[in-house]
Amino acid sequence: MLAQALRFPSFYGMNRDAFRDAITGPVEIPAHLPFVAWDDLCHRLPHGAVVLRQAPEEYQHECRPEFLAEYVWSV
Repeated sequence: MLAQALRFPSFYGMNRDAFRDAITGPVEIPAHLPFVAWDDLCHRLPHGAVVLRQAPEEYQHECRPEFLAEYVWSV
């Protein structure tokens, strides 16, 4: 879903390294990126949520300080 929403290239590898490569390379990432229903992902895939959160944090730190990843909990 994330790859589709951010229009990742067709060769996107569907893993953490590919995600990081996509957001630091060919994909234009919006300045604000909300991850909706974050609590649900944390509950269903706790390790996956940790891994997914690392790449946007690294992107902000290394490439784009004004970038904001927001982790939105379900209502």
